[in-house]
Amino acid sequence: MKKKTKQILLWLFTACVLVFAGLLLSFPNSSRLVLCLVTGTLPDSSHVSRIRSDLQGQKGFIAMLVKHEQLTLQRFYESGNSFSVKKYIHKTPTSMFDIHAFHDYWEVWVRTDIVNGKPLTAYLVRLGMVKDVNAETFFRDQCGDNVCKWVMPAMIGVYNRMFDWGIFKPVRLNITELDETSSVSRKRLDLQEWKKQVGKMHGNGRGVSFMNFPA
Repeated sequence: MKKKTKQILLWLFTACVLVFAGLLLSFPNSSRLVLCLVTGTLPDSSHVSRIRSDLQGQKGFIAMLVKHEQLTLQRFYESGNSFSVKKYIHKTPTSMFDIHAFHDYWEVWVRTDIVNGKPLTAYLVRLGMVKDVNAETFFRDQCGDNVCKWVMPAMIGVYNRMFDWGIFKPVRLNITELDETSSVSRKRLDLQEWKKQVGKMHGNGRGVSFMNFPA
């Protein structure tokens, strides 16, 4: 290989390292997730714990769970029905992924069981690091300037193409209120399996009541 070619490759490699280092410093959480996509590895469980902590720190998220518990208790007193499962759509800021001034809408499944007269509640948020063509328009429309409106869809477009070319493999973050029922895998947690798992756990008296959750 010619000396000039080696120098060019070295400069390109150095530039890539510097850019990636900058991304790690500016976007530590999202960069770590993208690194897993690049290397074909699964993220560790710390990402699940971090997102769970962020969600449970949102007053609106806890209020949604408490309301579900209250309605289930009311139904229990009126009809004796001891459990309730419902899907909610929760609007959340994406600051947990280092992307500030943006928001997303997440599907949240909530199940409450009345055990010994008290509610035990579980929730399931299934996040996917997968191809999403709708994200290009969704996040572009949240941009506040023309530079963002061009850069954001371009970045998401490249991300989507990586799945088309087989470079990225899907990653699923199945987030629940407890470590034991959460998981990181290639597959989305089956909803019926989750309901069965939660029903068994609550039946044994194990679970969380968000009515008494610290504010």
